[in-house]
Amino acid sequence: HNAPADKTCAVTVQMYSPTLAANSWAQIAEASAAGKASSLWKVGDTKDIIVNGETLTLAIMGFNHDDLQSGGKAGITFGMKNLMASVRDMTSLGSNSGGFTSSAMYTWLQGTLLNSLPADLRGVLKSVNKKTSAGNKSTVINTNAMKLFLFSEQEIFGAKIYSAGGEGAQYSYFATAANRVKYLANGAGAVRAWWMRSPVVSNSLYFCQVSTGGSSVSSALVSAIGVCFGFCV
Repeated sequence: HNAPADKTCAVTVQMYSPTLAANSWAQIAEASAAGKASSLWKVGDTKDIIVNGETLTLAIMGFNHDDLQSGGKAGITFGMKNLMASVRDMTSLGSNSGGFTSSAMYTWLQGTLLNSLPADLRGVLKSVNKKTSAGNKSTVINTNAMKLFLFSEQEIFGAKIYSAGGEGAQYSYFATAANRVKYLANGAGAVRAWWMRSPVVSNSLYFCQVSTGGSSVSSALVSAIGVCFGFCV
């Protein structure tokens, strides 16, 4: 380097904490986009947010797993370590026709819940392409871009059990059976079953759910059970 002695060079260095929770969402998103996330943090690491006064703990589900709507892979997928305090029906329509994107749950996630997230998190969410069967006993798989989602049966169990299949691959986090058992009120409440986004393929009335024991079962649409949502940064 032959610059004169009085030459000034500006250098920007971005530092990340190995403790996920100590980083801002902007830092996490930057590390994710740079492909550094998996070398900084591990599956299962957590960070808390507050939504409408309720503390929710988010855990890393996997790295470079989901397809960005814009192309390429989302660096990090997060999901809830436990469940929200309140329970919800999937839909009141009486049918799983149209699949997840036709449900009241989907509308609530993309509207009410999304708008309730902290602004710093909302600003770094990525739209990712998620696959779900069309419902009404159909094996047709639709792909829809979304910022908030429920997990599919294959994303949780790595296999189709009650669903049509073809709805993604298992996340590393859910390969540990204990991580499928979840409790209301961010872990402070009772153990509760929780929704998947997968319609049951054998009928037009049910969606899949994860039981209190962590197995896959089918449930009527108006069963008020737990909500475990996910997103990508």
